[in-house]
Amino acid sequence: MGDLLNVVAPKSRGMAMQRSHVCASVLLALASIAAAVGQTPKEPQARSVPRHMIVPLSEMSVDGVVSGNPNTPGAPFVIRIQNDTNFIVPPHWHPQDEHIVVVKGTWYLGMGDRFDRSALREMNVGDYALVPKEMRHFGGSKTETVIQVHGIGPFKVIPDDSWEMLGGWRHTPDDSVASDPRVDSLFKFKLAERVESKQGEGLIIDALRSAKSNIIQYNVQRDDGERFFEAEEELAAVPQDRAFDHGPLTGVWQGMMHGMPDGDLQFKFYVQQNKDELIGIFSSFDGGAAFNLSTFKDDTLEIHIKTPVGNFLFNGKRGTEGILGEWSIDRGFRGRCGGQVDSRMSNDVKARFDVLGSSWQETSRFSRPIE
Repeated sequence: MGDLLNVVAPKSRGMAMQRSHVCASVLLALASIAAAVGQTPKEPQARSVPRHMIVPLSEMSVDGVVSGNPNTPGAPFVIRIQNDTNFIVPPHWHPQDEHIVVVKGTWYLGMGDRFDRSALREMNVGDYALVPKEMRHFGGSKTETVIQVHGIGPFKVIPDDSWEMLGGWRHTPDDSVASDPRVDSLFKFKLAERVESKQGEGLIIDALRSAKSNIIQYNVQRDDGERFFEAEEELAAVPQDRAFDHGPLTGVWQGMMHGMPDGDLQFKFYVQQNKDELIGIFSSFDGGAAFNLSTFKDDTLEIHIKTPVGNFLFNGKRGTEGILGEWSIDRGFRGRCGGQVDSRMSNDVKARFDVLGSSWQETSRFSRPIE
């Protein structure tokens, strides 16, 4: 294995190890909403005047970019990737060498095309790993962990086998990502369902399945905002402890966010409306997050979402043409959301999230209240 991978601890520890590295997939970015927002606002400057840059670890951005652009071929980049407690990354590979340093927590790495917990090796803060291109590797974290990755673009996470994401997404070994509603049938629990385990209780905001490695894991967000991953067999459903007066927004809404530097973002809202209160989650291919203190009152919608990279707000006003509004983040970025009414829109549902980019789905999975 020494010919394939080098992992080096800080000199102060007096040790050098040979381990394999795994880079957490970007699906955890909202962990996360996957918008391309830089670590710090960029000031206009002359190209001929070099500027230094200091980026504290506390300034985690939505897309994790520290410097450069990981999508640009042949260009250097630095990114940081946040990983929730108990997260497992199934086997995958990258088309270019990647260099990683653990900057928070402890990372566990293994090499091979099947996940093997006994093959995981420990990386602590300051440890460095060089992972050659195309090497299959996997890993995980026991607590919240941040790894810093640098290399030459483009940076891609390519699964060794098909990854299915709860919410109807499939990421295949040819690096294609496609919507597939059949994926949800592979999971016991559903998005926005309330569950519990030894780690706590909360709403399911995301899930990932790798059949080859026999992995089905759910990302759960507790009421205090903390998130963790849990294996399917370790979860149990929590019955609703109160009767809901389901309002007109109850259901699943889908649409498109505009104003992102990297392009439009397709997303869904899973909503339970109980009088003025909204409970639910935001979901996209890259991950999800639960609502926080969200309301629908006097035809005005406010959905607040707290994330490790900032507080998001979706707001809008319902009128005769639907609900019009925008999204924003407290670091100063904002944009609009928009969408078209789905051709399968139920005749008895006249509301339209025009700016929130949502349209009611007629299928039974979408048109009934979330239980």
